[in-house]
Amino acid sequence: MHELAGRTAVVTGAASGIGRALATRFAADGMRVVLADVVPEPLEQTVAELRSAGHEVTGVPTDVTSPESVEALRDAAVAAYDRVHVLCNNAGVGSGAEGRMWEHERTDWHWAMDVNVYGVVHGIAAFVRTCSSTATKATS
Repeated sequence: MHELAGRTAVVTGAASGIGRALATRFAADGMRVVLADVVPEPLEQTVAELRSAGHEVTGVPTDVTSPESVEALRDAAVAAYDRVHVLCNNAGVGSGAEGRMWEHERTDWHWAMDVNVYGVVHGIAAFVRTCSSTATKATS
């Protein structure tokens, strides 16, 4: 994928699962990748593995439920690589409890909504407004 080489991708939820697979594929396609996850240890491990494979990656501990944390992710990505070309608002969780859905606590549902819905909203608000204006200026 020549059009991806040298570009920058940001992936939330990048320490495991689909996010890790996205980050790995983007790196394999020659992209610079900013990996974000709320759990620092697996994030650091994933970053170390990708770097040892020769990829240009940065890890940023990020809580997508916090607008300020997502804005700090954006700032770190722009500081490291100047632009962001691809944003994968991938972080996601289940409702947080085992068992029947009607037995879950409301706090479980609030947490799931905060990550799965507001995490995406925070990503859009932080990245699209800032990074799209940067891209528009660069192509003008």
